[in-house]
Amino acid sequence: MKIVSRTLCFLFVAIVFTAGSTTMSAAAEKKHEKIDFELLLRNVYQDLSLYIDIQKELAADSLDNVADNAQSLYDNLITTAGIANALGTKKIEAKMLRMAKNAKLLTDDKLELDDVRTVFRDLSEQASDMAVNVMPSYGRENVYVYYDKENDAYWVQLGKGVRNPYTGDSSTENIQFIHFDDFDAHLRTRNKHK
Repeated sequence: MKIVSRTLCFLFVAIVFTAGSTTMSAAAEKKHEKIDFELLLRNVYQDLSLYIDIQKELAADSLDNVADNAQSLYDNLITTAGIANALGTKKIEAKMLRMAKNAKLLTDDKLELDDVRTVFRDLSEQASDMAVNVMPSYGRENVYVYYDKENDAYWVQLGKGVRNPYTGDSSTENIQFIHFDDFDAHLRTRNKHK
């Protein structure tokens, strides 16, 4: 199976958004007939991997690579949104575009650590939703969603053992592991109490 290159997908997204329309022309559809859900899922995994690179930096109280990682994440999310659009999965496209908006905010390398963590909070809620509701269960073996009660914030990380991006420590106090099956209910309950 031949896969459309990431560059071609990015160009497609740029054309679609520049035209101000999410409707694909017949010519554009023909170019992208090889796009499939396998490509979409590969990009979703890449999105999550890039997000986790940022999470690791913040857990180490570092901003060294956050702006660069955020730019890579933004670029990949735009590509993923374009693939979702080509496949007609509007919900996934919308989720990727919301995440891209927050990733773009993190590309400002003049932001202070607290400001980055504030933006990261929204990005993390979206990444948690992506990990739970977009990724297939067979791809989440080593992916964990945590909730920091004190900071009222979720995050996704690889591997067990708390690496809190909001405090930079590994304390388990006020931290709750959220099982994938419980995430949506936890989010609804949390939002009711806000």
